[in-house]
Amino acid sequence: MASPQIVHKCLNAFASNYGKSDRWVDDTLKLWARGLNDIHDKDLIRGTEEWCRKKNTPPNLARLRDLIDGNPKTTSRVQPDGCPACDGTGWREMARWYQNRGKTAIFTCVAACDCMLGVRLSSGGVPQWDRVAERWRNDGLTDQVFHSTAEYPHLTTEQRMTPEQLAAAKERAKRAPPSVKGWTRVKGNP
Repeated sequence: MASPQIVHKCLNAFASNYGKSDRWVDDTLKLWARGLNDIHDKDLIRGTEEWCRKKNTPPNLARLRDLIDGNPKTTSRVQPDGCPACDGTGWREMARWYQNRGKTAIFTCVAACDCMLGVRLSSGGVPQWDRVAERWRNDGLTDQVFHSTAEYPHLTTEQRMTPEQLAAAKERAKRAPPSVKGWTRVKGNP
């Protein structure tokens, strides 16, 4: 919500108050604008004035946000909601099945969702899930791409593991000693 004009004015205030160059303002404007996008203009102005009045050194983005968040007069911010496809987290689960030296391998990760929360979380340069899926599909070594959807917000075990990995996991489960009320008996102890 902080407008680029207000962010620019605040950076100019820091530059003139702490001996920064005009180039510093231009070089850092985009970073600060992204980092302050959920701060209200009046809160940013109040925080800038308070910082310049009380501190002898220029702020970094995190310290200025801490100062603004700690002020009891700060306007409450509404956090954007996630969607059913990301299960409200802003991140979609993804899996890529691909060929690696003649064998099927799986890479799992999360990528930013295209809902409002995912867009806010990805403002730092994290690619959104659809771009990742497209890049994977265009790779000649990719066999399959799976991602969470509104109907299925989590990947299944079969999507996360190859048939060989599933078989090995089942075999390990068969060989595992039985547990006693959550504890496993150690051989040699009564």
